[in-house]
Amino acid sequence: ADIGFQLSYLAVIGIVYFHNKVYSLWYIENKIGDQIWKLTAVGIAAQMATLPITLFYFHQFPIYFFLTGCVVVVGAGFILFFGISLLIFELILPFVATAIGTILYWMIWAMNAFIFTVDQLPFSLITGIWISSFMMFLLYAWIASLSISLAFKKSKWFMASLGILLLFFLNLSWVQFDNLNQRSITIYDAPKMSVIDFISHQKHP
Repeated sequence: ADIGFQLSYLAVIGIVYFHNKVYSLWYIENKIGDQIWKLTAVGIAAQMATLPITLFYFHQFPIYFFLTGCVVVVGAGFILFFGISLLIFELILPFVATAIGTILYWMIWAMNAFIFTVDQLPFSLITGIWISSFMMFLLYAWIASLSISLAFKKSKWFMASLGILLLFFLNLSWVQFDNLNQRSITIYDAPKMSVIDFISHQKHP
């Protein structure tokens, strides 16, 4: 399946299931602070559901996901509203649709500019995280077992989550050890040329 579809589907599941649980962890009396925390909780909930597959496909973790998450959640609502309005007014009042289209363009531009700006902040990404499909499965199993233990207050599920987490880190340590000792030669099929890649102890000599 398409990676974007997988991420979107999992993010929705994460928001539906985890949002209220995350939001209830911190009560803020100030209304503005409460709204900010509510949006932040949406980003955290989505990140919890998409983290394993993100690590598997992209090998990185965004440190400031809570900042971009707040903007994307708010921005997506406005973009959806203006997008639907654009389709409606395009049929009845084209000149109004032109104005709406301009607003929509700059809203998308501003949101993307903010995301790219955050991406350029110091230490915005932890890169080089390589996990296998089995390790991704272990992370989802850990999240599921931990969620069940917290929801039903069952100690056996909590112990299961600890065992799964231990198995994940043992597997991760083995992969890192194996990569440190690897030596390989890869020959690529490139048009009219030969491309050879040497890897020794995670380095390209």
